[in-house]
Amino acid sequence: MSLEVKVERAEGHKCPRCWKFHGIPTNYQGICDLCARAILESTADDYIENRRPDQTEDDFRVGFAAMQEAIRAAYKEQQRQFSCAARAFPLVIMF
Repeated sequence: MSLEVKVERAEGHKCPRCWKFHGIPTNYQGICDLCARAILESTADDYIENRRPDQTEDDFRVGFAAMQEAIRAAYKEQQRQFSCAARAFPLVIMF
């Protein structure tokens, strides 16, 4: 009986938040969709204890709100690009 192990480089982009690999490079700062959704569905209070020591609570809240807005903008841009691509290459179904 023999055991063989093969290590290969993962394809895609590594999410800096959860470290999972995903295939969407245009997300805000490279985060995956699951992390983006988690950030959008949370509040600054959920993360306040993780702020930098030199950062005030108010500064953290402002930065967190800006991050959420940037994620929303990135999603809107993805949707716009997808809708443009869909118009350029319409789906044709033949029976």
